[in-house]
Amino acid sequence: MRKALIQGWQYALKYPDEIVSLILDKYQSNKDLMALGFESQVITQLLANDVVDIGFMSVNRWRQIDDALAHRSPYLDLEQTQLLLTFDIF
Repeated sequence: MRKALIQGWQYALKYPDEIVSLILDKYQSNKDLMALGFESQVITQLLANDVVDIGFMSVNRWRQIDDALAHRSPYLDLEQTQLLLTFDIF
């Protein structure tokens, strides 16, 4: 299963526009094209630096993702959204 997840992420990084279209066409997302495109760009930047392999888990990595997606997103209204990320599982 881990191998399949990593392959899925590799595909998503290679074809981000296709994945955004897939999400909009097949799933009920509460996000629009611009918001999903923003998330795609941020995730690509976080994973493209080759410092950490896809699939590696650490509390610091999750904090980076939380900061990048939640606190800098122009598409997220923090007053209406309560972030549910907790880091006690590490």
